[in-house]
Amino acid sequence: MKTPLSLGLMFAVFGALPACSSDEGNEPRPTGGSGGATAVAGTGGVAAVAGTGGTPAGGAGGAGGAPAASTFRAGPALVITPTAAGANVVDEDGVSGITGGVILAQSPTLDVAATVAHEPGKLCMSGTTATVLNADYDTYWGAEMALDLLLAAAPGSTPATDAGADAGGPPLSRQPWPIGNVVGFSFVVTGNGAAGAGVPPGLEEFRFKALPEGSLPEFDTFCSQPNPASGDTVEIPFTDVTWQCWAPANPSIAEPMINVVTVAGAAPTQRPNPGRLLSISWQVSAGITAPIPFDFCVSDIKPLYAQ
Repeated sequence: MKTPLSLGLMFAVFGALPACSSDEGNEPRPTGGSGGATAVAGTGGVAAVAGTGGTPAGGAGGAGGAPAASTFRAGPALVITPTAAGANVVDEDGVSGITGGVILAQSPTLDVAATVAHEPGKLCMSGTTATVLNADYDTYWGAEMALDLLLAAAPGSTPATDAGADAGGPPLSRQPWPIGNVVGFSFVVTGNGAAGAGVPPGLEEFRFKALPEGSLPEFDTFCSQPNPASGDTVEIPFTDVTWQCWAPANPSIAEPMINVVTVAGAAPTQRPNPGRLLSISWQVSAGITAPIPFDFCVSDIKPLYAQ
């Protein structure tokens, strides 16, 4: 059995993490970073989640949701252990190699700041997005819980030379997680709010996202929009996680070539699929008509395999 990361290590790791992306929308957007998201005290989150990029929220793009009869084999549920820094998430009984941690990221403009209240086995987030003003989706993008899939020592790293005989291992940081034979993830969404749903019924601002190695979160968003109801078990294969899921016919992270934007405002080009992810996340994006309250938990997170 793997041992969850220590609290001290989690604080050290999260302070150095790259930004978590949080794009919104169903329409093309001018690529480019925003002023950045705000790290939340007590989550061990990023010091400044810079350059999130944005687009209008909504739309039905990005297939998702649980099929009537599963075509996948689910691995054991990941073990979620809350900490003062967020949560440890470890595949203790399976073979996926996931040993990571969760952070909270949010735009600097929410009507009610997002907070987390993780429980054993559950990742929980609540708050209220702000209405998007002046089509500024780079600023009003919402909030998300991001699971960095592999926290490990960087290759070639060593402990500090002056740490003495009691020195522990080298510092941990986010590393690329090899997908291997994992073909997606499943999870259960449970609403804690009065509406009784993961997000308000009928809205499509709930997203599952993944970030391939080498992608820039301020420019690239790979997502699916399952629109679950409370209690739903959602299966999302990587074939349903597409670049800018609010637009049709974009490549998924399961294809040999994936999209990438390297400079603000540039058209996407393609690069070979690295077969490695940095993170997966659950986002509620902001809308243009009204604030969106959210209060939900994600549990029973499992890697999916082909039958």
